[in-house]
Amino acid sequence: FFETKIILSPSFVFDFQGPSTQLETGIKLRYAFLEKTRFTQMGENCNLDLGVYYRLNDAVIAMAGIQYGPYYVGISYDVTVSQFTNATSGMGAFEISFRYLNVNLFSMDDSQRHYAYN
Repeated sequence: FFETKIILSPSFVFDFQGPSTQLETGIKLRYAFLEKTRFTQMGENCNLDLGVYYRLNDAVIAMAGIQYGPYYVGISYDVTVSQFTNATSGMGAFEISFRYLNVNLFSMDDSQRHYAYN
């Protein structure tokens, strides 16, 4: 009842605002499966994410998340590795995220609906 696939997704983000810049790079492993019902063979996309990121000269970030259809819940933990470690007493920061992806499925054909939430 499950179609499985594993996706390795590299990330590279460069932010700048005025004189400040920030570079973050990392990689996310996504275990994607489509849960289908026994009778209709219809279902919802489900994804499990695990990743690690590095914010240049600042922090290492570990993350995990789960997506079911348009809903996503994630948790991450930042560990400071810069000179600001003393300011944070070596403590990192937990972050929790909730997302809802609003995709207009009526504008897609059947072949696109399967991948709309991936």
